[in-house]
Amino acid sequence: SIAFGETFQEGLWDTDDLTKLLQIVIENETAFTASDGSLSLAGRVLDWLQHSLRRNNRSGSKANIASHYDLSNDLFSLFLDPSMTYSSAVYQSEEQPLADAQRNKLRQLISKAGITEHDHVLEIGSGWGSFAIEAARETGCRVTTITLSEKQAREARERIRAAGLEQQISVLLCDYRDVTGAFDKIVSIEMLEAVGKEYFGEFFAACERLLKPNGVLVVQVITMPEQRYARYCRSSDFIQKYIFPGAHIPSLEALTAAAAKRSNFIVEDLENIGVHYARTLREWHETFIEKKDAVKELGFDDKFFRAWRYYFSYCEAGFATRILSNLQLVFTRPNNKRLPLTAQCS
Repeated sequence: SIAFGETFQEGLWDTDDLTKLLQIVIENETAFTASDGSLSLAGRVLDWLQHSLRRNNRSGSKANIASHYDLSNDLFSLFLDPSMTYSSAVYQSEEQPLADAQRNKLRQLISKAGITEHDHVLEIGSGWGSFAIEAARETGCRVTTITLSEKQAREARERIRAAGLEQQISVLLCDYRDVTGAFDKIVSIEMLEAVGKEYFGEFFAACERLLKPNGVLVVQVITMPEQRYARYCRSSDFIQKYIFPGAHIPSLEALTAAAAKRSNFIVEDLENIGVHYARTLREWHETFIEKKDAVKELGFDDKFFRAWRYYFSYCEAGFATRILSNLQLVFTRPNNKRLPLTAQCS
């Protein structure tokens, strides 16, 4: 429950292994939910109402994104790898460093999209520029990458300039609904979680409008099992309240239904890399703890530090217990004449 996280955030309890404790809570969630009783109903309804008001229309999306991604570029640099990639890595071995695993993931998505030097790629959700830089550098393609975060856009432009790729990559401070043009490939990495349930259809409609007839759309997205989705839609959680305002984790069915209703896309390939996300989060969390003093020097207090520790452990436990997945989805249209036969799709 939200209250469980809030009491940890306030320092009212502690544990030697927060992630393991949260895994136990998840595995016994029926008992924990029942113990809430009817007295907590009003609080749960209030939390849901507060979350539902954080709508992801154009103005709401910008405010919701800013509340997380504009906290401080320096904060994120403390725990992310040098490429500042803020999404699940893909590990090839137990010993592989995070930076190499992130590069694996980026190249995997480039391969699944079949990106070539002749392509103009749209990336929806820039992050700090790691995918755009890797795609342009490895294939010679052009990339237009969009974000709603002013601090991310500024840092991404600086990194692109340092890589000498200004002629190939454009960074736009822009809502996905306002993009114009035609693109050979579209890639979106863990941005759909910020779209909101009511706007999944708008996302796919925008991609339908922007993608050329023989194009490919590749999406990496956190999802939850369909069996849990209806209850999730009626509630709010700690992450939505304190970490990602306006966030909504879809089910696979919610996404494919939205795509079918508002576009002509079909699912060409699907891979679940959720087990890799558990490890990615564990590495971020361990580094975050090591950098506690540096976090405090940036002006963040102990309550913030503990909230983020709970966030990392909560999410790691979710992926470890499989109540969360991380899907790489390849969408195409029927009769696509240019599907890349060499793409390393599973």
